Amino acid sequence: MKKITGKAQVISLERKREAVQLRKEGLTLAKIGQRLGVSVVMVHKYIKSELEAIREDTHEMAVMEREIALLRLESIIGISYKKAKEGDWKAASLMLKAMERQAKLLGLDAPTKHEPVKPELGTITPEELNQIRRQVWGYSGDD
Repeated sequence: MKKITGKAQVISLERKREAVQLRKEGLTLAKIGQRLGVSVVMVHKYIKSELEAIREDTHEMAVMEREIALLRLESIIGISYKKAKEGDWKAASLMLKAMERQAKLLGLDAPTKHEPVKPELGTITPEELNQIRRQVWGYSGDD
């Protein structure tokens, strides 16, 4: 999160937020520009800048929430592990659920892509095909 300290920065931030609010209300960029006394290009810059800041803040908050969740899960796993070792099946179940959630948050269970296997097939002669048919089905195509 950027720190806003100067008067000009505060005014700029207010204008950006007002531009976003007016856009949410359905005003066109031209109407917002008229209302704020700036060009359409400047309105576009205001909105783009504010949306980027929101995106950055949201990402930072998500990272923090993820870290907090992982710390809580570690605590649950640690406590449950001790009880599970003593034979407490409920604690063992809780531990496994916490470990599953932990693995999801860490991306450990993400599916992996595998290339399909392409068998190398040579050319089969009609005689070889008839021999295979006899072995598998008990008859050849000529029977």
